[in-house]
Amino acid sequence: MYSGRKEVIVYGLGKDFEDFRKTIEAEYQVVGYSDTDIDKANRYSPFIAVDEIREKENHVLITSTKYFDEIKASLIAKGIGEDRIEEGGLERLIQKPVLVVTIHAGMGNILFCYAFGQMLQEIHPEVPVYYDISWYFEINRPFARLLTHLEKMFHLSLPAADEETVKRAKRQGYTVQRESLVFEEKYFKINQGFFRGYWETSKYFSGVKEKIRETYQFDEAFLSAEQKNILKKIRNTESVAVWFRRGDYLAPENIGCFGNICTQEYYDKAMNYMKSRYKDAAFFIFSNDSEYIAEHYSEYNLMLYDDDTSDIKDYDMYLMSSCKHLIIANSTFSWWAAWLHGDKGTIIAPEKWLNEREDTDIWEEYWIKM
Repeated sequence: MYSGRKEVIVYGLGKDFEDFRKTIEAEYQVVGYSDTDIDKANRYSPFIAVDEIREKENHVLITSTKYFDEIKASLIAKGIGEDRIEEGGLERLIQKPVLVVTIHAGMGNILFCYAFGQMLQEIHPEVPVYYDISWYFEINRPFARLLTHLEKMFHLSLPAADEETVKRAKRQGYTVQRESLVFEEKYFKINQGFFRGYWETSKYFSGVKEKIRETYQFDEAFLSAEQKNILKKIRNTESVAVWFRRGDYLAPENIGCFGNICTQEYYDKAMNYMKSRYKDAAFFIFSNDSEYIAEHYSEYNLMLYDDDTSDIKDYDMYLMSSCKHLIIANSTFSWWAAWLHGDKGTIIAPEKWLNEREDTDIWEEYWIKM
């Protein structure tokens, strides 16, 4: 069946070919493979000897970028017409613009990175956007479950970049966001290459906010029975979500950046403010430290589960966003709960987000900082 792609004989079956084989075979209709090393004849079919290329009519795609000119001259010397040699060849394919955004870290940061990629796609519609998810399989495999949760919660399957696409993007440019929460428009002007960062402000997806809200719609079907009861209670009371981020934030290597911001004083002040403003305030306490909240906040509604919660804990974001008001921590998980909640009700956030980095653009304008 005619594919509409140009038919070519691929010449050169070395590293450049192996690195970009999928790109080549997606762009061209490969009718044969050729190389001076005839030992490769057993690995590629149909294999065409160099002397046989002259008898064919197809164009020849030289896959070596480093020795293109030398190989071209050699093929011409063997009687292969210069007009049959694909100009630009692999180099053109490698340079064909692509955008790859790294997805890494926890659920909150996944949502930021995905949203930033969608903004890039909006700005550069002619360039395909992919996501590099290799971090979850090469660096932190236990976190790979979050990708499954993403599909379960939002029915969102990331267009993942394969190794070949990542290499192609990195050849076109490697952009690393400086470690701050300050918006920089310059990143929107880059229309190809590889991006690595966290993109933790809604300004990095300002042009696609409605699209992101539509995408991040939770599927209630996977809520546990207990969570469904909690959700019903949330909807029928003057509910206030309070998120305590502890755990890794208390580790010596992290406390310098995240510690001593959401102190007991912060929570007391925020909760007292809610009590003074809403006389029937019903507090729902969420945390990644269940023992701590059970010990200190037993008089409130505590999000404690009896079973293994690894598959349902991320739905705490949904439960928090469903509350009428929120008190959040300096965490991206609670940030998204507040953002998805919208501008109705009262949202309180810490007046400082990080100790060691600039953070001027993390807050939404309607949040109250304390």
